[in-house]
Amino acid sequence: MEKSKKAITIASAILCVVQVFFWSFLVSVCSGGSCDYGPSSSYSDYPYPSPSPTCTSSYLSQNPSSEILPQIYTTNINKATGDSYINVYNLQDNGNVKASRQITGLKDARGIQVVNESLCVVNKGHNSIAVYKASDMDRVSPLWNISGPDTLLKGVWGIFVNQQEIYVSGESCITVYDWAPGKTNASPKRSISDVDGGFSSLSGIYVDNTYLYVANRFGKSVKVYDKSQNGSVSSAKEIYGSNTQLLEPVGIFVEEGEVFVSDAGDNSIKIYNSFGNIAPVRSIQGPDTRLNGPHGIWISDESLYVCNYKENSVTVYNMMDNGNISPKQTIQGENTGLSYPSGIYVAEKLSSLKVTEQINGVQLEWKNDSKNIIGFYIWRAKRGEENYTKITPLMIMANEAGEYSYLDRDALPQDFVYRYQLQKVNTLHKEKWDRSVSLEQK
Repeated sequence: MEKSKKAITIASAILCVVQVFFWSFLVSVCSGGSCDYGPSSSYSDYPYPSPSPTCTSSYLSQNPSSEILPQIYTTNINKATGDSYINVYNLQDNGNVKASRQITGLKDARGIQVVNESLCVVNKGHNSIAVYKASDMDRVSPLWNISGPDTLLKGVWGIFVNQQEIYVSGESCITVYDWAPGKTNASPKRSISDVDGGFSSLSGIYVDNTYLYVANRFGKSVKVYDKSQNGSVSSAKEIYGSNTQLLEPVGIFVEEGEVFVSDAGDNSIKIYNSFGNIAPVRSIQGPDTRLNGPHGIWISDESLYVCNYKENSVTVYNMMDNGNISPKQTIQGENTGLSYPSGIYVAEKLSSLKVTEQINGVQLEWKNDSKNIIGFYIWRAKRGEENYTKITPLMIMANEAGEYSYLDRDALPQDFVYRYQLQKVNTLHKEKWDRSVSLEQK
């Protein structure tokens, strides 16, 4: 009898364990909707620090509790005093609307970029880089900055952060710094100057996984370099010559294999799909466009955002627009506070992502109700690992509710620090990095 009771007890325990794993499996598979094979992974177009090749906790958020709102950031200049400020608008703002918040205390601010929770801006008046919290407002001190004689910063204009490196364009060279909070008078880890002396007032800059692209404002060209180069070097390729129609290129952005250039010389946005002395494949130009002194540009969710320096406005177009087309959205008027806007950054909507330790793994939960997303992948790295690994070979498909969860049953949080990166796929099947989060056993 005793043996029989014992056998029943063991059988019940086994059945219970089997049920737990069965239901956990169903939850992890079904919570994000049905699965399908998605496109292959790519880091090439992610503007923030990519999780490859290294994983650094300074870029990671510990269980953010709310969604990062999509917003438009612009740098502005008070011509009377030379002081600068950053205005922040909601993505849907249109017309004569007041900024949702403002950061003051800058000096001739130009390029700007938000990197997760950090806002980076170059101060031409101080020849410095200042880093704030992206949520800051009013007159606040930066979290840290890069300034001083060792930095070699001079006539700074553009900034781009890529894979834990800060790229800055100046009067006659491009300087590159490590992302190193607290290190102020930092020497550049490398600098790039043109061996032929072809730089003439560099302005906007863009960096992908291989190349850096810079607008050579008074050189009437776009120069392209291997981003790992150092010293006085020749450009790998360029857009230059009479056929390009470039007069005063200021802002630059690269998307879907095309180079977008704002040209303040003839109030246009020119788009190229190759290099050399070539004509633009299309351009946005004409009185209906309301372009006037276009400076900084940014592309987000297939929309092109432009700062109009002479018009005190932000105009928005579809990425594929061509010709004398009216903007689909305009921020302009006394209430906006726009004043000689130079730099612009558009923060895409990031998911709220949190991770919690479960008895049978690590549970990830996130929300994102964007209509431009068709699905997600999840990437993971452990302590000591340099590269992230995709742990969801099948895409987690988007659903109407915009709420998702995934159980990582292979994780052993009692033994490791885990870092997760959410990757979203838009309707063009383009992959972009979303939220980062980490879990560390206390």
